[in-house]
Amino acid sequence: MEKLLIITNEFKKAGVGRYIQKLIPQLKKDFQITIVSRDKLTKSEKSKWGISNSIQIKIPKYIDIWPIKELFFFLKGITFFKKNKFDVIFCNYSFFIPNKVKKNIRVIHVFHSLHKQFLFANTPKKFKFLIIKLIHLFLIPLDLHRIKNSDKIITVSKAGYNLIKNNKAIYIPNPIERKINYFSKKQKKELKILFVARKDPYKGIDFLKTIIKKTIIENPKDFPNINYQVVGINDLGISHKNLKILGELPFTGAENAFKKSDIFISLSYVENTPNTLLSALKYGLIPLSSDVGDCRYMLANTEEFIFNISNQKEFLLKLKNLIKNYDEEHTKIIKIIKHINSNYNTNTVIKKIKKILK
Repeated sequence: MEKLLIITNEFKKAGVGRYIQKLIPQLKKDFQITIVSRDKLTKSEKSKWGISNSIQIKIPKYIDIWPIKELFFFLKGITFFKKNKFDVIFCNYSFFIPNKVKKNIRVIHVFHSLHKQFLFANTPKKFKFLIIKLIHLFLIPLDLHRIKNSDKIITVSKAGYNLIKNNKAIYIPNPIERKINYFSKKQKKELKILFVARKDPYKGIDFLKTIIKKTIIENPKDFPNINYQVVGINDLGISHKNLKILGELPFTGAENAFKKSDIFISLSYVENTPNTLLSALKYGLIPLSSDVGDCRYMLANTEEFIFNISNQKEFLLKLKNLIKNYDEEHTKIIKIIKHINSNYNTNTVIKKIKKILK
């Protein structure tokens, strides 16, 4: 059985960690798996996932900030392969792979996002985005190293695939864990609008603040009987009786927020195949998403559920329509769910990845 090394920043949490967790149950049938990440896995956790070994990369607290931590993780690869040997490397985080190592093994790099995507994102003209984009420009060589030292490149979004422009690249989307079933939701007296994201300006937090002000604060008559539920952020600097800041929640807490909500809004300036959007559909929420990454494709080009991230008026008009015609709009999710189940199912994705690994 071949030895497979999977390199990821975080294994236990975050979207990329969930991606790896979805793949392992199938990959462990053909490979002895070693996980390299920032997380320390216990014996029971390794047994649960069927992982042969795990190696923790500890990042000192004083440099545990982006982008320093990304550079630190990358440089760890210089000495790592002197002690460890593998047949295949499946890498979805920046890690230096020397040419000597590359000659003897197969290297498959997975891109969940490229630094170019952040650089070219249609963000507001604010100083903080200028600084962040300059940092992403500085980090582009990490991506170039990964592309150069790959036998094959997997991108989980068409946006990333279009930026790489390399014959080694293949598009394989982020899979769903299980088939999504449609169930109807009747319009209630009050509709709950859910926003889920980490504290990252690229997730559209400024956009969120603006639309909260333009709806429940400035125009409550045009947007009656709604309230906002915000998960992943501890403070927005806004308070209102129809706004609940739920903060960072464990998996079960976030799951309950999805179950109790009616409309899901994704306001990101950069996305790929977001797990949050898949979760929203899983729990029967009507989605309203920015037209970035794979979101349009995921939502089967259903125009009612997609808006231009630079057009706040378009968002507000579509949100108003979803609120007014909730029952009618909800039935349109059936088409999207069929599309997701057909194109994002785990078996299809795993077969494609296994073919590349072998």
